Amino acid sequence: MIERTVFMLLAICGCFSFQPFAFADVYQGYIGRYPVVMHFAFRDPETIQGRYFYTRIKQDILLIGHETKGTETSKNDDITLTSKETGDKFWLKRHGDGYQGIFENKAGEPLSVTLTQVQPSTVKNPLPLLDFAKSSDYEKLRFADVALIPGKKETVNGKYFIQWYSDPYTELTMFRVISGYPADVLTTLNRELEIRHYIAIHDVLQCVGNDGLSGAKGWTVSSYFFNEKWVSYGLSLHYKCLFDGAPRGDTLYTNTLGVTLDPKTGEQVPIERIFWVTPEIKQPNSAMQRDDYLKQIYAPTLVEIFQRLYPQHMKVTNDCDYANPEFWIFGNWYLTNKGLYVGAKPVARYSHCKYAPWSIIPFDVLKQYYHDID
Repeated sequence: MIERTVFMLLAICGCFSFQPFAFADVYQGYIGRYPVVMHFAFRDPETIQGRYFYTRIKQDILLIGHETKGTETSKNDDITLTSKETGDKFWLKRHGDGYQGIFENKAGEPLSVTLTQVQPSTVKNPLPLLDFAKSSDYEKLRFADVALIPGKKETVNGKYFIQWYSDPYTELTMFRVISGYPADVLTTLNRELEIRHYIAIHDVLQCVGNDGLSGAKGWTVSSYFFNEKWVSYGLSLHYKCLFDGAPRGDTLYTNTLGVTLDPKTGEQVPIERIFWVTPEIKQPNSAMQRDDYLKQIYAPTLVEIFQRLYPQHMKVTNDCDYANPEFWIFGNWYLTNKGLYVGAKPVARYSHCKYAPWSIIPFDVLKQYYHDID
């Protein structure tokens, strides 16, 4: 997998993983005339777990199965694999350095299968921009012919000129900044935006829904903000991702993720860089110090500000107690033209309270806590 800090859905729901997916064997071949890539491995002596994708679609399809050991008269081991979501079935026999066999779809239509093992670390890195050093060949093959398509251009705040790029496989669209910053800053910033775009594509292609198609049904840049110090945007997400053992429900989860970058470095900045309540105290330099700040100072201060700005919303309705600091400790945030948006993030029991579109700290208020916001 692409070795990089998770920024999108994993940061919200934990439904994706960039940890190495423990499948040692990768295969290329055909189902009928359709090119596919597959990987699977033994989870235990009796269970095989895997995935595959059609190269023209690239969306993962989950597989579960088992192996039947060969006999004295038939040395070949048989492998049976099934997708619970699509109804696909495979009956495979070892053949040379790969497998041959039969595929059958949900309708019972059979096709021949030929798979050849990909020798480890022989696949060229298709995207030098990304660190595929520890990635599986499965992912390298998935991205072998992915190319982003340039789209519309627009001007933001009369100064920043941006262009949108889309991925034809997932339809995920993200902007790049064409002008408005010095050339070296543009290079750094756009490199980070492109990396994040590709990782988002990777996430969606790994997200399997109940129907075997993508479980990520929407990914929209809902807000974007530019100034000399920050590039900030919000992402609206709708998803339901299945993994081994995951519940097979129809519920789509909705959430918002905020990303704020320092354009000079491309680094994502923490909330302390934007909203620091105690200037007489040094900013935290450890995870424990940061948690203490968020719980003991940051969240209670947010409540005080929102009670002053939005008293009508701070009353308890439908079990949503926005005056509870715990609602705000780890909420997503991003800058908008109106100010700093901070999303609520209550515990699961109150998940219906997390969408609070009103919770914006105007810039004139924000400057009281960060005097260099312009």
